[in-house]
Amino acid sequence: AYFIRVHGFDYSGGNFVLSITSETGTNGNCESPTEVEVSETSPLVLLTGTTVNADKPPLGLSPCGLFVDSSVVWFTITGVSGAVTASTCSTTGTVFDTVIEVFEGQCETLTCVTSNDDDVSDPSSMSSCSTVKWSAEEGKVYFIRLGGFAGAEGEFELVFSFIPSTEARGGD
Repeated sequence: AYFIRVHGFDYSGGNFVLSITSETGTNGNCESPTEVEVSETSPLVLLTGTTVNADKPPLGLSPCGLFVDSSVVWFTITGVSGAVTASTCSTTGTVFDTVIEVFEGQCETLTCVTSNDDDVSDPSSMSSCSTVKWSAEEGKVYFIRLGGFAGAEGEFELVFSFIPSTEARGGD
């Protein structure tokens, strides 16, 4: 684990943006995902990368019912209890038509949790970005696959956000 401390000069405070770059693009299979850590103390994570030159899964329908024909990258989230969102819509760094799928289970027997191709709730996106939301259970591993529609690939910014369940915070 890495810990990053952000503070102002002479104890001054203010808003800041922290960008974390992950060298993705080679983790195109479920067995070698990039681990994403979201928590109550780290509820927002921005990852940048590319699907160019990533592995392509076998052609066919995914467990989520989407036809996959592009290079993909994989991520995992483990051990959170609450609402998780993954989106390529809230940034300007994604330059291709994305598809996001969330699975649970083992790589050989993945089960679809949710998926999205074209988030129509964001009118500024021209429907080429994707957003998925799901209720995560404590200790469960979720696999997130990011790819492109109709063979599209390119650079991306993927934002993960987390809101803990009230039970996880002691009923606040």
